[in-house]
Amino acid sequence: FLLCAKMLGVDDRSACVVFEDAVAGIKAAKTAGMHAVGIGQPQVLKPAGAELVYPGFEGITWDEVNQKL
Repeated sequence: FLLCAKMLGVDDRSACVVFEDAVAGIKAAKTAGMHAVGIGQPQVLKPAGAELVYPGFEGITWDEVNQKL
């Protein structure tokens, strides 16, 4: 995630949002100082640090995610 932010020229890691379905990915995003949105089961991803959790990508809008973060 850090390399991607660097390649995109994003210095403010808190401006990054990671969509992830694995506990390890959620933890990596949080460790990197980024927002973490879980895709999957809330009971698994919330304790790992996901700020929001959706069952899948269907119906998610950037405006909704941005507002909730």
